Amino acid sequence: MKHLILTLICIPILAISQKEIIDLGINGKDLTTIGWLNSSLTLKVSSGVSAYKPRGKDVVIKTIDLVNGTFLNTYKSEKGIDVNKYNQYGNYIVSGSLGAVSTIFDGLKDGRVIGMGGEVLGEIDKLGSKEIHWDNGTIGSFLTKDYLIEIGPKEKGYKNTKKLDKKNPIEWLLYKFDLKTLEEKLIPINLNGLSGKEYAIGYTFLAYSDDNIYLLSKEFSNTNEGKYPDNQSLIITILDLDGNILENKKLDISIDNSKYHFAYAALKGGQATKIVNSAATSNNISVRVPRSQATGTIYIDNKNKFYYVISILSGNKGNNGAWVLTAKFNFSGDKLWENIHKFMDKTPSNKNMKYISCDPRITDNFLYFIEVNQASNKSFKEISSFSMVTNSGVIVNEREFEKIDGIFKRGETWHNLVTGKYLKNELSKKIVLSDNTLMAYSLNDKLKDYLTNLNIDRETFFYSHYTMNGDLYLLQANYKDQVYKLLKFNHNSK
Repeated sequence: MKHLILTLICIPILAISQKEIIDLGINGKDLTTIGWLNSSLTLKVSSGVSAYKPRGKDVVIKTIDLVNGTFLNTYKSEKGIDVNKYNQYGNYIVSGSLGAVSTIFDGLKDGRVIGMGGEVLGEIDKLGSKEIHWDNGTIGSFLTKDYLIEIGPKEKGYKNTKKLDKKNPIEWLLYKFDLKTLEEKLIPINLNGLSGKEYAIGYTFLAYSDDNIYLLSKEFSNTNEGKYPDNQSLIITILDLDGNILENKKLDISIDNSKYHFAYAALKGGQATKIVNSAATSNNISVRVPRSQATGTIYIDNKNKFYYVISILSGNKGNNGAWVLTAKFNFSGDKLWENIHKFMDKTPSNKNMKYISCDPRITDNFLYFIEVNQASNKSFKEISSFSMVTNSGVIVNEREFEKIDGIFKRGETWHNLVTGKYLKNELSKKIVLSDNTLMAYSLNDKLKDYLTNLNIDRETFFYSHYTMNGDLYLLQANYKDQVYKLLKFNHNSK
């Protein structure tokens, strides 16, 4: 029934109405940045993008308040610039060249900090600390209302395969940059020691707010003679923005280890990428390296004060399949409910399991899951979608697709790749959907009607985002003709 290459999605069937919420004012330009954060959308457009001018010229950066349908900030630059960082309030860090090492901005050209009114707060030529180890499964790098924060293990002596000694904790550092004063600080963090392999139980960056940073570490235990652990303790370490530990919170999930085990999947922050040289081809290739979040991670609902634990389970011999475990806890650490839902009938190999991602969306009333096998960008053998009620864990409104084709190609502008999925048996091949848009299409008749009746003669991409109240925002992008729309679909529970 269900195969390895799969997308698993949750969204409720709700009454939905659609309208364009604001004239974006960006038609006629190349759209190269789309960034959803909470209840905001940040866009960057420019003109004259080419192989020799990848940043173009006449750049415009805008941040939209989705709920109120207004612009939070608009910043213009005649010169080509990158948006190195942005936040939900309309602050930006921009430059004429990205730093040498991903989130570590070293040697910036024309670096500037932009305030929420579009004013230049200061000019900078570097950001970040090279003393912090960088990889995309460990470090956290983000912009709050007042600071740029980077947090991660100390570069010197860090190894993902290292066996940890509880008496000698791995050193972590916090880099803090004040957006107004441009003051920099590098703060050591005194974390508790851990015992086990770094990749299995070590600290990873989990989430952030304007006031707090959340790290995740693990403990595993086996209460019987089973081959695999049957209990996983997920430990949230909560810090303030000065690196002080405020609380350690432990959330436990247990499974029947005679049936299945915790799998190393591509959960949020669970798989880092590493460039290595291939002996077979003598070329550099990208490989996946697991982090402790691969076997289980946590989503934080700060608005309603809940934690959601997500883990992928792989079937043991004689119990074929794969399952997603979802458990809800209150902020006191009490488990409110748990659901184990089978989404694959065939047990994936360990090699393929690391490509199965799970990145649920959380709203007040429903959980929306997206699970995709990232091993392919071109074809998805089968896609499932369902919704989960937040107050009970009950699953509703499930649907399956037999086959979905994908797009992964260079866009209209140089260095800009576009991806998505299209339903050639249901929609025009010119309609390309993001995973979130596919969610809404698969379970919502109003959005389905909108896309089915859409008359377009150019390939158009549809990107979606859900706010906490369940509203759906849809960015419609015709890159060829440089025409863009932002639509709103109101969700009202029946």
